[in-house]
Amino acid sequence: MESLKILPPQISMDVRSSLESLQEAFPDKTTLSRKLGHALKCSLESNRMYVVEVWQLLFQKASPVLRQALASFSATAPTAMSAAYSNPLDALREVVAKNLTQAQLKSEDFVRSWFQMDLGPFLASPSTNFLFCLGTYNFSCQTYQIVIGAFSNQSPLMDNDRKRAVFTHFIQPFLSRKDLPDPGCVSSANSSQLWLQANFGNFSQFASVEDLQALYPNFSSAEVLSKLSPSQVAEFLLSTDISNDTRLVDRVFERLQVGNAVENVDAFFTKLTEKEVPEFQVDVRDRIMNRTYIIVGPSFPEFPEKDLFDWFHVKLVPVLPSFTPQMLQDVITNINCTKYHVIVSGMGKVVSAVAQERQEEIAAVLLQYLKNSADVINRPACRVNIQTDSQWVETNLGPFSQYATYFELKFFNLSQGALVSVLSPKQKAELLTDPGSNALEDATLVKETNTTYIQNVAVRETILNLTLSSLALKFDDFEVQDYQLWFQVYLIPVIASIQPDSLRVIPGNISCEAYGAIVTGLMESLKILPPQISMDVRSSLESLQEAFPEKLICSEVDSSQLQALEDDNSTEAVCNFTITEHACAPTRRLSAENLATLLKCSLESNRMYVVEVWQLLFQKASPVLRQALASFSATVYPAPSFQKY
Repeated sequence: MESLKILPPQISMDVRSSLESLQEAFPDKTTLSRKLGHALKCSLESNRMYVVEVWQLLFQKASPVLRQALASFSATAPTAMSAAYSNPLDALREVVAKNLTQAQLKSEDFVRSWFQMDLGPFLASPSTNFLFCLGTYNFSCQTYQIVIGAFSNQSPLMDNDRKRAVFTHFIQPFLSRKDLPDPGCVSSANSSQLWLQANFGNFSQFASVEDLQALYPNFSSAEVLSKLSPSQVAEFLLSTDISNDTRLVDRVFERLQVGNAVENVDAFFTKLTEKEVPEFQVDVRDRIMNRTYIIVGPSFPEFPEKDLFDWFHVKLVPVLPSFTPQMLQDVITNINCTKYHVIVSGMGKVVSAVAQERQEEIAAVLLQYLKNSADVINRPACRVNIQTDSQWVETNLGPFSQYATYFELKFFNLSQGALVSVLSPKQKAELLTDPGSNALEDATLVKETNTTYIQNVAVRETILNLTLSSLALKFDDFEVQDYQLWFQVYLIPVIASIQPDSLRVIPGNISCEAYGAIVTGLMESLKILPPQISMDVRSSLESLQEAFPEKLICSEVDSSQLQALEDDNSTEAVCNFTITEHACAPTRRLSAENLATLLKCSLESNRMYVVEVWQLLFQKASPVLRQALASFSATVYPAPSFQKY
């Protein structure tokens, strides 16, 4: 090289050729490192895979220039994650990192140089084995945090699986080690936020809140809420007694709105409902639902059925009772029938937690959708797996169908017989009393509309009152078997609501047999009704018996033979019949003399009759009653048989 400075150019050619030949035969370290760096770049860009042992052999042979070559490669390395980087990294661990001394592992300058510069490009593709081994090295907390910084620098090039692997196989094992001077690296932590950033870098989202609290007992999720992942936010919410703290809910959603809000809320609810469905106070539940709807609601109509199912049957279940009728209307207005069915069935799952007033409002929204879609709702595409009209009601209205009137359901031309199984008691009453349905003329349909004893007082009263009002015009044409059917079968589920005034609709001229059928029905109902709610039935029975005393007394009495007394007024003839038979005689009127004779022979026989029998007899004989009593008093025996009187 020095000779070239003094030799004339025309005679230095041979020297130059000799120098180049010598350099090729004995290259210097710079050239070697540059060539190795170039070889690395070409090989990794080609994505050709070589086993760890091949890379290890190469690095061992190039060890004198290895660090310089890595520095050269790092300056020009492609900015992309590649599986091809994984094996060279494992080889470098065997050749270099495996032999690091304790002093080097605790040297901040050395670790920074190695991990942030020399190994930097390879850290985007670490193998599980590399990460596991790295976690066993005795870094100090300071040098460990430098390594975390190096991984974080490469995290934009990693997929989620790689990021999760860094946490699972390196961060968590290292911070969990009890053999280090400062387990968890917590001694210098001034706050949860600083500790989290220093020790987890860009990988904190893969730790559970429970993991973080285990590693740092003083960890405060509330303090680092803005740094938590959506899943961690859900864990935080589940582990916190938020009671009625709607302000905390607002903070949670402020965090979820950072970045892709829809994806964040999705991840939040996925974690929230991962195990048991949490329960929230109504105020908190309302706030969560409202904030969720603001973010996700506009996207619901565009979601495919599978996604809608996930939202309305799983993710939103904890807050779905707070889904307002207005939200429902906005979502279903322009969706197809199959998506509509998914939403209805999801809403039906939480109906027990929805206030009755809101259920009624939801029913109104659903009915409006069905009316607006009347021209398509019964097409084959909308009736998949719907074989009957009862299934149609269940699919299209769910449990909210009970808040539709029978007349609203009638709009959809549904079969009365098929509807019976899904109609509410009130709807059944409306069906029975609909003049256009002719339901009261169909004994089978009437029987099917009845259920067992109805406990809802309001519904029971409605059915009974509407039914009796409708029957009032038909009682005159009733036969005995009709009274038996209605009062012993059809009305039994609602008979507990009967009042004495309810029976005023029964004609006063019914036969004894019809009267007996009504009494039997009331008596039978007393056997199945709880005592505390049977009082009205008892009162009605007593009122009926007062209103129909003759029918009660005479229902089984045959007084036809009394006609023989028309021509025979002898004492013996009068006394051949009982007081009951005389009281029940339809036309025969006793004379004063015969009544006195009847009183005398009856009392002398010591036969007892209830007050109502005597009352009926005296009512029929009222025109001659005083005269008969006077005659009887004059002839009565003085024997002290006062009990008979």
